[in-house]
Amino acid sequence: MKESKVHRAVKIATNITLVLLFLGAFQMLLDNIYENDHYGWLFLIAFCTLISLYGFFEDRKNDKNKSAIISLLPAVVGFGVLLWQTIVFLTF
Repeated sequence: MKESKVHRAVKIATNITLVLLFLGAFQMLLDNIYENDHYGWLFLIAFCTLISLYGFFEDRKNDKNKSAIISLLPAVVGFGVLLWQTIVFLTF
């Protein structure tokens, strides 16, 4: 019973984070300041990365190893893009 409460809390926190990233991305993409578009796209990449990671952990929990690996690939690519853009932002 305790594990299901923890799982429910993690699911709620994940969904809140995803909704905030999604809304923040579209707010930045659709405003009149064109410099924010870059950050909007980064928010969308972070959104897709978190969805992929969540799917990976769910698949691993349900013993779906092939599906877990397929879910992990977009997360790795998204994390690489976010890391690359963070390095570019910090060096320039």
